[in-house]
Amino acid sequence: QLITGSWDKTIKCWDPRGASGQERTLVGTYPQPERIYSLSLVGHRLVVATAGRHVNVYDLRNMSCPEQRRESSLKYQTRCVRCYPNGTGKL
Repeated sequence: QLITGSWDKTIKCWDPRGASGQERTLVGTYPQPERIYSLSLVGHRLVVATAGRHVNVYDLRNMSCPEQRRESSLKYQTRCVRCYPNGTGKL
């Protein structure tokens, strides 16, 4: 699965094995509260940092709604977010 985020305020999941043409390879589109600046993935967790200091955490097995919604405590908006490679760390 290929996951993309963009400034149109959506996350899109793609199946690169699908037939040619956008409609055949697009698996799902998920709206976000703001423009997406950064994505990070480890295991089945997807962390999304958006404008407005929003941070959403998704379980890829159920993308219908975020597991967690947070507002960054940093003074400025988040431009880059990364997950620990071994999946540890507290959210």
